[in-house]
Amino acid sequence: MTLIDSHLMHSSVIQLAKQAGCKVIASAGSEEKISFLRSIGTDVAFNYKTEKTLGVLKREGPIDMCVLLLAHLID
Repeated sequence: MTLIDSHLMHSSVIQLAKQAGCKVIASAGSEEKISFLRSIGTDVAFNYKTEKTLGVLKREGPIDMCVLLLAHLID
């Protein structure tokens, strides 16, 4: 499983994770960005402003590998 916290995440990271057989969980701060993440293959996309990351991970786990990219810090 790969967790990608995304604002302006390039879709190649998600696509590479999917090709490697990973379950991809990504977060974004708006419904528009969440829709984009889903459209490029993200298995689980959630709004980090309204859902707690730990809760999503507990619900979607177990976690074998976690890649956390904090691109939303530039908001």
